[in-house]
Amino acid sequence: MNKQLKKIYAVLLCIITIILFPSENFSQSSWFILNANEDINGLEFVNESTAFAVGGNGVLYKTNDGGMTWNRSHINAASNYLWAVSFTNGLNGWAAGDNGTIVNTTDGGLNWQRQNVNTYSKFIDIDFINDEKGWAVGHNGIAAKTINGGMNWTLRYLGSGLNLFSVQFINENTGWAVGDEGIFKSTDGGIVWELLLAEDWVYSVEFVNENTGWAGVRFGKMFKTTNGGDTWTPQNSGTGATYYSMKFINENTGWATGDYNKIIKTTDGGAIWTEQNSGIPGINTKFSCINTFDNSGEVCWITGFGGLILKTEDGGANWVIKQSGAVSQSVDLWSVYFINDNTGWVSGTYGTIIKTNNGGLSWLNTGGNLTGNTLIDIYFSSLNSGWAVGHNGKILNTTNSGINWSLQNSNTQENLFNVFFLNDLTGWTAGDNGILKTTNGGNNWQMSFEFVWMYSVFFIDENTGWAGGRFGKLVKTTNGGTVWTDQTGGTGATYYSVKFSDHNSGWAVGDYNTIIRTSDGGDSWSTQFNGINNNYLKLSEIHIAEDDGNTAWISGYLGYIFKTTNAGVNWYKSDVPQNVNYNSIIFTSANIGYAVGSSGLIIKTLNRGVTSGNDPFTIIPESHMLYQNYPNPFNPKTTIKFSLPVNEKVTLKVFDIMGSEVKTLVNDFRNAGEHTVVFDGTGIASGIYFYKLVTGGFSETKRMILVK
Repeated sequence: MNKQLKKIYAVLLCIITIILFPSENFSQSSWFILNANEDINGLEFVNESTAFAVGGNGVLYKTNDGGMTWNRSHINAASNYLWAVSFTNGLNGWAAGDNGTIVNTTDGGLNWQRQNVNTYSKFIDIDFINDEKGWAVGHNGIAAKTINGGMNWTLRYLGSGLNLFSVQFINENTGWAVGDEGIFKSTDGGIVWELLLAEDWVYSVEFVNENTGWAGVRFGKMFKTTNGGDTWTPQNSGTGATYYSMKFINENTGWATGDYNKIIKTTDGGAIWTEQNSGIPGINTKFSCINTFDNSGEVCWITGFGGLILKTEDGGANWVIKQSGAVSQSVDLWSVYFINDNTGWVSGTYGTIIKTNNGGLSWLNTGGNLTGNTLIDIYFSSLNSGWAVGHNGKILNTTNSGINWSLQNSNTQENLFNVFFLNDLTGWTAGDNGILKTTNGGNNWQMSFEFVWMYSVFFIDENTGWAGGRFGKLVKTTNGGTVWTDQTGGTGATYYSVKFSDHNSGWAVGDYNTIIRTSDGGDSWSTQFNGINNNYLKLSEIHIAEDDGNTAWISGYLGYIFKTTNAGVNWYKSDVPQNVNYNSIIFTSANIGYAVGSSGLIIKTLNRGVTSGNDPFTIIPESHMLYQNYPNPFNPKTTIKFSLPVNEKVTLKVFDIMGSEVKTLVNDFRNAGEHTVVFDGTGIASGIYFYKLVTGGFSETKRMILVK
């Protein structure tokens, strides 16, 4: 191959890789994802030490120490939602998911290759009994089989309108598949399937031998067979949950898990099921998979939505959260408020309220079951006193730092969008009917300003405040809200956020990419430009630095976060890890900030939200981080950056696409802080390479592209 053809090949390789593997890893970011919130679905133990789990966005979790630590990465050949994983040993494994995705690894998850299945149907489950023979089932009645490790897949369809949710083979010939029309069995390795039980919404199947098995169904139904499925006997689970996963270690002892935060266990083959306490409050938690490698019945694991991993070491008497991503990707987060660098709360859809006491390293769901309505805003006037407001006039109040919440009577069924308190007694909330005020901590609310579609309210003291609404509505009061006076913002935007640093200086932001500022208390407003030519961009919230009225941040839709340090004369776009809709932003100090948005995303910055390289300020990071190399693609040199929260031994190695080691960049002790290493690709061929950072308790791999 001549030099010109090599260059063309490398460029094509780069383009194909970017198309196949779109990822936030190709951008440098001053913000990082705080919660690993992808839903975790499949879970497979290959021995007592090694296990794998997969989930949303192609996420892969692996443990080599029996679950003491889980290393999180993304499968390089799959950005789709993954539902199931099956390993035959510590090296060979498969994962299945949306859009006909089946991927295979032969090196313990370091590298994955996509297999050709000739379908775009969603695969929900996959099961291999050895390195050659496996089955996968999913939507549109699809039941796929391979006899050569997935090099070729044969497709069979059990019904055009049928969805299959689980498959299990006990040997090369005998297996069962379940779905929304019942339980099927094959005795010839998956060539012919026979419907044994016609039952709607069967989600899980578990056999311990050729005769004895169980099936989990919707609305708390459960069935058992002792003759291979020829007949099925109903069992009483004692709950109304849908059982997505079951695991039995013998004919007597087993568990079932599902939605509504339900874990049940039996020790007599299912004659009696006993509910176990997950340790998670509320009923919104959804468990997706339960598995174990321990035949004693003591140690068991559960994965769930929102990045959840649970473990028990005493047969389920106590379940311990080993990892939690705070909320599921199905939850949109609307508001974030921190009272200091470490203690904060987030609210969102389905009545979600979560709290952290350690700067977002872990979160506790504290909202309970008071409402299923979306909570649009949350605010705390002190460490103990807080309020959350939302749809259908809901106002929730806590007086013990969010441990418990109670409903307050707002006297309205209209939506509420914003809440602000000056102290533990005096506060306002804005909504579809106007502005409400309380002077007794929310025990009573009275109408302060009646006008449709008011979205934001802010007070600088007990008398002076501003509020923003739809169609360019801006009003001001100087008597605590008794009388409100119109102001002219000069736009027709809906002002979702109004904030002031003093009696004169303030901003309002909203839809149509609108930013306006005043320096005379709102008597006049001037329009500012953030550098983005997008009139459809929605700006959701502005936060002004407490110690500097010229510094502010704005959260926005489509992955936008902006910052100014000169009162808005210039706005700079921050790089963010994911381009979701950011609904809320807050800074607790000059350097530490948080933002929340759609798909359950919470992000954090430790460097004031400034793009890496534009700010000389450095601090000790709170967590490990391996950054994407820059530039990428590169020729022949690129820089790799990583962060260490403590002084420790570090290795940083480069591998080729086959998993062979190319070069060791770091293999020594490094101090806490940020470090950069230059990788020189001179002398190696164009292509895709991987670099892996390993410390005592952290491991992460990223890809890079060399183009010559």
